[in-house]
Amino acid sequence: MRLSVRMRPVEEKVNTTLYEPVGDSPPMKNFYLNTEVASALPFDTKEITLTISDEPFAEGEVALAFPPVPFYKVFRSAVRYEHRVARRGRVRRAANTPELPVSLAYVNRAALDEEFIAGRRPIHFGVSAPSEVAAEDEEQPAAADIDAGDESSGVEGLAAFDGFLRESVKSQKEGRLTSRRIWAVWAARCDADPSGDMIAGVQFADVARRFRALFGAAAAKNPTRIDGRLQRYWDGYTI
Repeated sequence: MRLSVRMRPVEEKVNTTLYEPVGDSPPMKNFYLNTEVASALPFDTKEITLTISDEPFAEGEVALAFPPVPFYKVFRSAVRYEHRVARRGRVRRAANTPELPVSLAYVNRAALDEEFIAGRRPIHFGVSAPSEVAAEDEEQPAAADIDAGDESSGVEGLAAFDGFLRESVKSQKEGRLTSRRIWAVWAARCDADPSGDMIAGVQFADVARRFRALFGAAAAKNPTRIDGRLQRYWDGYTI
């Protein structure tokens, strides 16, 4: 499981900085991060991308991964995760410190697998800059303007690209195919620079749309690090 949500800081206190989600239907309402850790993040923190996982993060998958937060209690609509310590003869919630920068979190129950909840397993949190985990459609370069004289070449280019996809894309049990991988192979086929926004009448923005149209497959809901960057992908395909 990988859930990503954009967060923005709304209140800073001595020990914790409160972040709230940006957008609709987020997997959690608020996120409390140690203020010292928040201020030391190696990117602009006007917004962050918070990634929630049921498994530890791989090396470099997020900019900063925090110690897993243990399961504490399940409620009707949320699951509470909390670090707890024995103090003065009682078990209490652990203090929020740079060593435990996330000591308490509530995750919406609907966002979690019931088997995961029943297993009382810890939850993992990591943060990155928003641009690093952009959805496939969001990270595509802006489409170049096409004048009327280019329309026929665009149609021909898309037809050729569709044929290329049918010929080149294969099923693979553990394959993870991204738009950028497709684009790199298309560029090589056309002897073109893969950093360009348009190759042989096809725009980079066309890749995901043409793939969905031909194979009827939706990209994975949450991005993961592939080829050194966080990207969405189509599971079970290769090129």
